[in-house]
Amino acid sequence: MGRLDFDSPQGNVTEHTIVVVCEREHEIYHVDWSPDGNYLTFSYWPNDGWGEVVSFPAPGANICICDLRTGKWTQITTDGKHNKEPDWVPVQRR
Repeated sequence: MGRLDFDSPQGNVTEHTIVVVCEREHEIYHVDWSPDGNYLTFSYWPNDGWGEVVSFPAPGANICICDLRTGKWTQITTDGKHNKEPDWVPVQRR
């Protein structure tokens, strides 16, 4: 996380903060903020180079959620069956 400076010609990022940390042999991709700004979802999988390619399969990928207040995160899928690109879906109220 960081503060974006859109007034600078280079679009500088300042006040960097590490939000999510994972093992060296894994990568984090496809981050999405929760509507209330308290959580992040992200894809997490072995560092095999496929995370940067949206249209390709991602064996071993799982979706995780991180509580930004504590920095703790957990996997919410565990089968590793190409679970990537998480998205928040609004709940319809009746």
